[in-house]
Amino acid sequence: MRFRLEALFTLFVVGIFAWAMWEARIWPLKSRLFPWAIGIPVLALALTQLVQDLRRKGDQPSPDLAAAYEAELTLDPKIAQRRSAAILGWIVGFFLAIWLLGFPLTVVLGTFLYLKLAAGESWLMTILVTVVAWGFFNGLFDMTLHIPFPEGELLSRLGWPLSQ
Repeated sequence: MRFRLEALFTLFVVGIFAWAMWEARIWPLKSRLFPWAIGIPVLALALTQLVQDLRRKGDQPSPDLAAAYEAELTLDPKIAQRRSAAILGWIVGFFLAIWLLGFPLTVVLGTFLYLKLAAGESWLMTILVTVVAWGFFNGLFDMTLHIPFPEGELLSRLGWPLSQ
């Protein structure tokens, strides 16, 4: 019965995204670009998940869910609280950085700091992922879509605009 509920939920997600993309087809190109840019990858992932849900045996729970449940039972509450506080701190930090520095600069600086400080990645991986994130962000939102992002509050008050 468990796999049927998982498959039913995944089918619901597939239906919602398929419907949203279908409805967006009649909009002007610039308006439908965002729903399609989000919908196509999510629909592909949801369809992949649906196939996995349908191929799973009857009452056998997902191995990932079983492992997560076991880890949850054995995790010390102090460690869980510390991890939750760290996640909340990073989320608040990202929001403050977006407000103070602007979104384009925060993508680069936030990615770099998170990978190096919180994730403990190597310098090579940190720099590589930061450059890829900047390239993707700049290539998609600035060069392709020409989306203007507001300047950060701190930078605009100091008179240091990032874009001219």
